[in-house]
Amino acid sequence: GKPTGGTKSHPMSRPPALKMAGRPSIRCTLSLMLWFMMAAFTALSVVLCFKFTYEDGVDYDDWHQAHAPPPPLSTSGAQGGTNKDTRTPPILSLEREVKVDGEGARGKVVPTTSVASPWIHRPDTLAAGRGVTSPAAPQAASQSYAIIYPNFDCSGGDGKAIRIESSSFENRCKDCRDLCHVSFPGDYKKANEIPHKSVRLIGSEHKLELYPSCAGTWDYPNDRLLSIVRNGTGCVAVTNGFNHVKFVPAGSPSSGKHLLPVVRSDEPGEDSYALIYSSEHCTGDPFRINFSSEENSSSYGSSRGCKHCRDLCKIRFDDDDILEVARRDRLSLRVFGRYQLDTHTKCLNEATDKDTGYHGTVRAEDGCVNLAQAFHNFGHVRFVRREVHASHAKGGTDPRSYHIVFSAESSTYMAWQSRTLFHSFRQTQNLAGGEKKAHLTRLLTAKEPDDLMDEFQTVQMPRHPYSKWYSPYNKPDSIDKWLHSLYAPQEEIIVVIDPDNFLLRDLSLWAAKVKRGKPIAQSAWYVGDGRVDELWSLMCEKNCGRNTTDHAAVPVLIHRDDLKEIAPLWSYYTMKVRWWQKTGRLAQFKGHQMVEWSVEMIGYVFAAAHVGVHHTIEKYLQLRDVDPPPVDPKVYSKLPMLHAGRAFFPLSYEEGARWHNPGGENIAKSMRRGRQVWCKCNYTAWDEVPWPLPSVESHGPIDFVSNNTLRLLHEAKEQNQTFPESKYRKVGRWQNHNYD
Repeated sequence: GKPTGGTKSHPMSRPPALKMAGRPSIRCTLSLMLWFMMAAFTALSVVLCFKFTYEDGVDYDDWHQAHAPPPPLSTSGAQGGTNKDTRTPPILSLEREVKVDGEGARGKVVPTTSVASPWIHRPDTLAAGRGVTSPAAPQAASQSYAIIYPNFDCSGGDGKAIRIESSSFENRCKDCRDLCHVSFPGDYKKANEIPHKSVRLIGSEHKLELYPSCAGTWDYPNDRLLSIVRNGTGCVAVTNGFNHVKFVPAGSPSSGKHLLPVVRSDEPGEDSYALIYSSEHCTGDPFRINFSSEENSSSYGSSRGCKHCRDLCKIRFDDDDILEVARRDRLSLRVFGRYQLDTHTKCLNEATDKDTGYHGTVRAEDGCVNLAQAFHNFGHVRFVRREVHASHAKGGTDPRSYHIVFSAESSTYMAWQSRTLFHSFRQTQNLAGGEKKAHLTRLLTAKEPDDLMDEFQTVQMPRHPYSKWYSPYNKPDSIDKWLHSLYAPQEEIIVVIDPDNFLLRDLSLWAAKVKRGKPIAQSAWYVGDGRVDELWSLMCEKNCGRNTTDHAAVPVLIHRDDLKEIAPLWSYYTMKVRWWQKTGRLAQFKGHQMVEWSVEMIGYVFAAAHVGVHHTIEKYLQLRDVDPPPVDPKVYSKLPMLHAGRAFFPLSYEEGARWHNPGGENIAKSMRRGRQVWCKCNYTAWDEVPWPLPSVESHGPIDFVSNNTLRLLHEAKEQNQTFPESKYRKVGRWQNHNYD
């Protein structure tokens, strides 16, 4: 049948391919059957994979196995009974999911019943629309989306969330979404009218850039980039808000500049709980409070009760008696998990929206907290998520030669000091040839960011309960929190000062002298006092012995790693000395400032001695209003800063009589510097700044500290006369009052 040469095939003969069609048909049939079997197996594998694996690539069968809860623990203690079980507590069930129907739609928080499931924002239904994935198909790897919340902690309760797709498109900007014309659901305003927002990014193909501008006003790459959110970062809060977002491929460079660090708010608090003890130092059988606790109270404006709250005025310990007020001052507590615990002095039936008696916030990192040391009775507690927030905090992205830091609270007293200090700082940086040598950061202790966050470079952290009893405790506590936060400084050299340290010169030459283990500090007012070593011999727990302490005071120029080691011990020794003094164990030091208001200074000295860090002590890193004038006048030309307190005019300047200020005048008279015309201790310190200064020709020179204090105050006031009225500051005689 095969044609050869020029011979023609028979007209009835079949083509060769058709001749062979009989036997290969069996092989094709078997091949097709095998192919269909493999396709079916592949389809089954895909179904099983999607059952247990979400688009973020986490296998939750493995997750559940690794995070399986321990045997159940009796929860009677959480609802008013006694709980003596010492086993590890289980992960509590308060699972939620955000249901979002489409871009710009309102989210809905739906409770689920899973006990140990992680917190996953996974919409079950997606409406058809621009940039929205079909409900029938899983989210494609290239499609990222973001969920935006009108709060700090990505809490989308009652449907308060907006979903943004990576395929969004705005005029002049691809993969962008303008928030200035998007309203949050419920009673919330438009997104750009809410200064504090947070966002969570889903999907690994993109990162999300946050910008402050509205539609049509941005200018890449010159627009200010607030933050970058990446997959796996968790909840990100930006203190000064953002008004449009841009999706950028994960591996590409950023579109904008001037990046600010972000605040992480990890997963919610199903694993959080607290143990309350009826005695100090967290001893005895505890009473357990779960994150899921809810009291039937109308506190906080909620008719449904106070979520995550526990009324301490009703709890029972082993004696089955309701805890009386007289005993609540002996409580101690320890917090576990990712949520913090707010402490309040009012019982729940006494608390209102405006006055809950907030006293402080306890973190898991704080260990055992003796509420007795806060010298208050506590009425109720509440689980919260209080993050460290920041504004203009560029230390992590724009490192310089050194970083100056001071602690403050929200009050009129602290506000004018901060404003004057920042003014003096800007002057020293302008004198440095245009190159910015340093950062200056205000560490704000408060339960929330205040209204001066945008004016000052600020890192805000929650208050520790101890600081309500002794407010200078904020200094070591805030420094410790700052060094362990996302806003920790990148600069190796840290300069610790007080808000009433007004700067006169750039500190670069001094900062260059600091090495690891070799800080530099100002000599303290108690330098040479042997009672410091006497007190150390009673307090010390390491490196004990005489002549082991440095009598150091601010300013302290120190290596970041040394300060990070000293900071927690600084807090510890501050409270140890304070507690011993209050309980009468330091009677031999009665009347000495180092065991009273200056305990925080002694706490630093003892912490440094404990870790074995020794300082080079300098006499003229600062000059106080109460210090005698230097013998060598050349000191003035090199002095880095002053410590403001009082100001004086010559007695011959008769017009100065109208500025006469008697605050703390006993000390002033002993110095014989003339007429006291200003004192930071007076509530008129910002409102009444003596000006103009008397002429040198007519009345002679006024002292160096008075001259520069009044000059800097006057200049700062010229730039900004007043502070906005707000709940964060009181006026008149109550100007020293600190906001919670």
